[in-house]
Amino acid sequence: MTDIPSAAFASGIAAAYEPGLLQAFDDMKRLRRDIHRHPELGYEETRTSALVRVSS
Repeated sequence: MTDIPSAAFASGIAAAYEPGLLQAFDDMKRLRRDIHRHPELGYEETRTSALVRVSS
């Protein structure tokens, strides 16, 4: 999987609007990848819910 959309986003107009936007985008991407590396069964998402709670 390539990050062509995120590369386009990083070099796009969004950085001019909000400096922290790129960092937030990278943080969300990191969180998503971490959650997918550690799958949990439905209604037993203790690790996932802890990650989301800390990230909020």
